[in-house]
Order: sequence, then C-alpha cells, then structure tokens
Amino acid sequence: MKSDLSIIYTRPNGSYVINKGMYHVPNEGEFTKLWEQVDAYAKEHPEVVMPEPTPEELAAREFAKLTPEEQEAALLAQAKAERASAVAAITVEVDGMVFDGDEVAQERMARTVTAATATGASMNDTTVWVLHDNTVATPTIRQLATALRMAGEAQTALWTVPYEA
Repeated sequence: MKSDLSIIYTRPNGSYVINKGMYHVPNEGEFTKLWEQVDAYAKEHPEVVMPEPTPEELAAREFAKLTPEEQEAALLAQAKAERASAVAAITVEVDGMVFDGDEVAQERMARTVTAATATGASMNDTTVWVLHDNTVATPTIRQLATALRMAGEAQTALWTVPYEA
C-alpha cells in the first residue's frame, strides 16, 4: 500500500491516521512496523502532523464550504429535525395521568373525541387508554379532549422555533 503522508493525524492513544483520514495505524500487532515507519516520518516532518479533528470540527469545515444560502438551508433543516424530536417527546398531564402528546397520539385522541362527540356520548363517558408509562387507564372524553388541547398547544409552541432568530 502506498501511503499518503501529506497530513498525519495523531490520536490521544499515540496511534496515527493517514491517507487523508482513511487508515488508522495503531502501535500494535500487525501494524507495529507501519506505525514505526509513520512515526519516523512524523518526527522528520512535524509540519504535517496534527491532532485528528473531531467530528464536530469536520462538520464545521464542511459547513464553512457551503454558500450562505446553503448554510441557511442547512441550519433550517437542522432546526426542523430538532423540532421533530421535540414534538415526538411531548407529554401532557391531566388529572395525574400523563399522556403521550406526539402527533400520532394527537391523531388518536382527536379520532376518539370526535367519534364520541358525533355519537352523542357524554363528555363524562370513559374510554380505555394507554398512558405514557404504558399503564392502562380509563380517562373521560373530557380528560382526553383536554390532553389533546394541551398537546396541540405544546406543539404550537414548538412549531415556529426553526423560524425564530
């Protein structure tokens, strides 16, 4: 293998990374002889030796290569992904019961409340529901409607975050 030693990265454990980050060369086993060669070259050419960049540093370098428009789009996409994670984690508490409040749970609540209302059920009638901690409960239609409203409000609060400064 012909090695590219124009940049040699070092790791805290004393190993090297060569060929533009493609090959890890530890000082052990079958790699010892190659490690010795890279180590000798590194000592002769310290100007090409530097600590291996972290994933964050590599991402920052790639981000810096983007046009301002591409950077803005990338930041918006990241903010939207963070928002999606936050929406997926919504929980709400009604009368001591903790409900999932993600979009799927909201759809299920809305169907249940809508069907109950359409068929003339009382808001005090109960339904079987699995709570956030996976326990089975029997909330009233009113409690379920309240959980739906609270989850929707929590989602609304998150929705504009990617567009705020």
